Amino acid sequence: MTISPRDLDVDINLEFFTNFVEAVHNRKPVQGYTHNFYRYPARFSPLFARTAIAAFTEPGDTVLDPFMGGGTTLVEARLLGRQGVGTDISSLATFISRAKTTTLDSHAIAGIRSWGAQLNDELSLRNPPQRAFSWIELKVL
Repeated sequence: MTISPRDLDVDINLEFFTNFVEAVHNRKPVQGYTHNFYRYPARFSPLFARTAIAAFTEPGDTVLDPFMGGGTTLVEARLLGRQGVGTDISSLATFISRAKTTTLDSHAIAGIRSWGAQLNDELSLRNPPQRAFSWIELKVL
């Protein structure tokens, strides 16, 4: 069964309705912004979250996500100029969402890049680190 705006007894923008239905049925892989940091098992489309937030809130509003999971709604809310509040029973979900929504200034980003560049050589699989071994000689008495 297909529902059209004419079937609803409300005044609705046809462009919004079309975009919302497309977002609901979107099957593209989750990607973009911080969505690739961690592939949370129960993730959903950022396009859907973005479309719903844009449709039902205004910039400056607060968006509540009581089951935030991987933080998709919180990321999209921030990108659209909304405040985001999320909760989850999973400590992994709260950790991931906090990491994905933490704003870093240019100084912090420069520090992370510098740290990452130093690790690059140490973590290379092509040039594994040389390990020093200590030998202990045991004598049988």
